[in-house]
Amino acid sequence: MMAPESLEKRPKSFEALTPTLAEWILDYTRGMGFARTTPVQAMAIPLLMGNKDLVVEVCTMSRYKLGIINMS
Repeated sequence: MMAPESLEKRPKSFEALTPTLAEWILDYTRGMGFARTTPVQAMAIPLLMGNKDLVVEVCTMSRYKLGIINMS
C-alpha cells in the first residue's frame, strides 16, 4: 500500500495521468469540457488503472457524500 504522502492529489490534466488513459476516454473528457481532474480523480484514477481496490469518500460543498468501491 502506498503511503498517503506519495499519492499525487493535486488536479492535473487527464493527459498527464500515469498510467495513460485510453484515447477514447481522453476524447470523451475533452468533449464534455473537462480539462483538469479533481483532486480525488488525480489520486484515484492511477490506483484504479493499477487494479487496486479503492474506497473513496468525498465531502462536497453541498454536503453530499460519494463512496466508490472497486473490487477487482
